[in-house]
Amino acid sequence: MYASLGPLDPFDLLARFPPPAVSTVVDAAGRRSRQG
Repeated sequence: MYASLGPLDPFDLLARFPPPAVSTVVDAAGRRSRQG
């Protein structure tokens, strides 16, 4: 667990509202790792 930085915790914001670019990169990385 990480220390909370308050209501504007960037990690919390990313977890709740991931930008399209982040989710695209994560999805691409996930597919790559699944393909081996």
